[in-house]
Amino acid sequence: PPTAPSELLPSPASFAPEEAPAQRGALILSRRHFRTDTARSRNFIMSTEIDEVLTAREVETSSRERRRKRRKKSRWGQLRSAYERLVASVIRPPRATYEVSDLGPKLSRRAGSVVMERTDFEVRNARNEVLACSLWRPTMTSTGDLVTYLHSNSSCRLAAVRSPVLEVAASAGCALLVFDFAACGRSEGDYVTLGLREADDVRDVLEFVVDEFFFSSCRVFFWGRSMGAVSALLYHHRFHDNTLRIKKKKSSSVVLLQKQQRRQQQLRRQQQQQKKAPPPLAPSRVDIVGLILDSPFSSIRQLVEDIRKRALPRTPRCCVGCVVCCLRRSAKRRTNADVMAVSAIDAAKHAKVPALFLAANADALAPPNTHTRFLAGVYGAPATLVDFDGEHNSPRPKHVYDAVLSFLIGRLNDHFDDGIDGDIDDLSEEDVKKKKKRVTDTLLLRDDDDDDDDDD
Repeated sequence: PPTAPSELLPSPASFAPEEAPAQRGALILSRRHFRTDTARSRNFIMSTEIDEVLTAREVETSSRERRRKRRKKSRWGQLRSAYERLVASVIRPPRATYEVSDLGPKLSRRAGSVVMERTDFEVRNARNEVLACSLWRPTMTSTGDLVTYLHSNSSCRLAAVRSPVLEVAASAGCALLVFDFAACGRSEGDYVTLGLREADDVRDVLEFVVDEFFFSSCRVFFWGRSMGAVSALLYHHRFHDNTLRIKKKKSSSVVLLQKQQRRQQQLRRQQQQQKKAPPPLAPSRVDIVGLILDSPFSSIRQLVEDIRKRALPRTPRCCVGCVVCCLRRSAKRRTNADVMAVSAIDAAKHAKVPALFLAANADALAPPNTHTRFLAGVYGAPATLVDFDGEHNSPRPKHVYDAVLSFLIGRLNDHFDDGIDGDIDDLSEEDVKKKKKRVTDTLLLRDDDDDDDDDD
């Protein structure tokens, strides 16, 4: 507003005498209007100041409410994100990324003079997911011996190249099969099931490899690490143990009688088919010779219990049970499989082939006393235990690979005569009991060499 009315309007003395009355009246009216205008402007300024003060207070209160809401949302969001990370650590681990060129050249010299040729291919499993596979075969010899390496959780087939696994297989004169499980590496899929569906992937890949590359019977070793070891046990339990298909407990004589009847029916069907059709080619057959189990876990429940004792020793079991139930429900809703029910104990009890167990003494994820050593103690066939200094994911020392090589060569030369060789149906009930009593042979092999010899 103007500072003073005298600066804008002329004074009455400046007018002529004849114009003075009229000009004075106009001046008075203008001064009145000016006063009202100034008052209005002052009131407007005061109202705007008051509005500014009110809006500032409203902004402060709204910002406080937003902060409170953010705090509430952040706490709930932190809890939810932590739970999502927990679920992802079980069924959606970080995927290992690599290129096919990282596997090395197609032809490579291993174990001195053994030349291994690599063949990359893909296999579609029963769930219509493409699995990336690689097969190394010796170029000079064409044996029917195969080592199938099964990687651990959040790993890939590159682990066989970056470790002496390929060297050991070449030294034993065996081919090496490595593939990425579903949802791992370059294979398709979204979730892992810690061995539940991975055993089905092993069956699909192995049947394809034997039919395409070997054309006949094949002696197979399974070399698994962590989740891969459990997958090997479950595969052997599902597809190479017919006595476990009976739900009710029955005597062994009834089981043997039923199996003999089934065999007779199969022979009759085969004879009828041979009369109608020409004789087929030699069928593909997978003969499991031995298992190499590196740091397997006995069950998911025991794994969770060990983690609770180590990380949260004062947490009540009821709280842990609630978390496990929620985790089981979330995993089952996403994968359509009961991942928390995975257990290798039954598979180990009914195993029929010799096994080599590898246990890390400082394994905090799967302690040997409740997992590897426990499975070796209840194993239903000759079991050899090799322990070493290291953790769950640490590189294995040299004497571990030496023990694996001696195990492979020994099994290929049929040096394990004390176990259950052949079909269990050919034995009587007393022989089976006697052989199962002396079936576990636990050897603790410790490394007494220098530290330079223990380096991987």
